[in-house]
Amino acid sequence: MTITSLLDPIRRELGCRSYRFLGVTGEKDSFVLIGEWETLSDWDRHMHSEHFAVLSGSLKLLSAEKKLEFKLLSTFDGPVTERRTNEHN
Repeated sequence: MTITSLLDPIRRELGCRSYRFLGVTGEKDSFVLIGEWETLSDWDRHMHSEHFAVLSGSLKLLSAEKKLEFKLLSTFDGPVTERRTNEHN
């Protein structure tokens, strides 16, 4: 099972606008996961979902880094601002 195969069930979650897994050019084993959600409660629900637990567990197993960082950015208040940071160790 690859990480990309885990994204389809997440993309079908309530409120998911988009969910992408991207490699960082020039940085070996460095990736960015971008999710766009309709509402803050949709994002919160996702962060506590089984789909997210499986994805984050898989990322930890495949990574030399054991710390994953997740940030919520919002455009609701005008310019994009960081509103919350969650870390999963």
